[in-house]
Amino acid sequence: MATVFFAVFAALLWSGGFAQNNGDLRLAGSEATSTQGRVEIFLNGEWGTISGDNSFDVYAANTVCRQLGYYTFLSFENASVTFGTGTGRIWLSSVDCLNLETDHILRCGYSNPPSNDTHQLDVAVYCETDRVWDYPSNGYIRIADQPTGVYTSAGVLEVYLGDGTNVGGSWGIVCTDYFEIWDATSACRQLGYTGAAGYSSQTSDEQVWIDTVYCYYNHSCFRACYDFTDHMTYCGNYDQAVTISCTFNVGDAGLPYGTNDDCLFFYGIPYWVFALVGVIVLFLFVCGVVCCIVACCTLSICPLAASRRQHHYQVIQ
Repeated sequence: MATVFFAVFAALLWSGGFAQNNGDLRLAGSEATSTQGRVEIFLNGEWGTISGDNSFDVYAANTVCRQLGYYTFLSFENASVTFGTGTGRIWLSSVDCLNLETDHILRCGYSNPPSNDTHQLDVAVYCETDRVWDYPSNGYIRIADQPTGVYTSAGVLEVYLGDGTNVGGSWGIVCTDYFEIWDATSACRQLGYTGAAGYSSQTSDEQVWIDTVYCYYNHSCFRACYDFTDHMTYCGNYDQAVTISCTFNVGDAGLPYGTNDDCLFFYGIPYWVFALVGVIVLFLFVCGVVCCIVACCTLSICPLAASRRQHHYQVIQ
């Protein structure tokens, strides 16, 4: 079954493109460009619009642009002003992204639009031309739909790493050696998706950064899958780059996920060190609380202890 799935996904890749995935966004309309247009989302096999009612604000607009790969938003407006209203389904209304650090619109709060809702409230956004990956840090990942260079939810998995340092660096590929579906799922979750629809490979002449990826279960950071400090410069599988396809299952929205800023890589510091430090800090905190309680009651500051001592004294008298 796994072989059949891999073959089907590979055939789709080599046919020249990927199918749309649940949760994908696009900018549409008569005057739309790659950075501005009416916001549409792909759900349940169909494109539809997002209502720009009173809940849609700067946080929601920023999340849309971040999901599309842009650093931030410039403005948003009613789609009818410049791009025209949409047709068909209206998928989301009452979108609320306040105080959320996410790069996926379906991570925000939202509701299904009422049955009498119309496209007169369709929203459009204007995104800054700077891309998220124009300001990367070690451990950032992105999905590039090569050779077109369009960044979507499906394409070549790329990782940004420095050449043995934490300063500077470049984008490179991940080798297909030992790569499995849970590795793809961890990468997708770092980008805000709930999981991977599949993975495959294609030839690439890019810098090879990572080989032999191990994700024994679904992490929320792809960083956890390559726990070593030396980058790779040779891909044993004939320079085959991993390609992944990410999707968003609304029913799995409660599962853990990360962001690029949550999943940074530091040379010279193994990943398990951070986990160990977290456990030690938690242990010391619990010990501190217990010690304070014991000291409090020993010094008769604790009201319950003081009451018991007073009662014991009266009995003796």
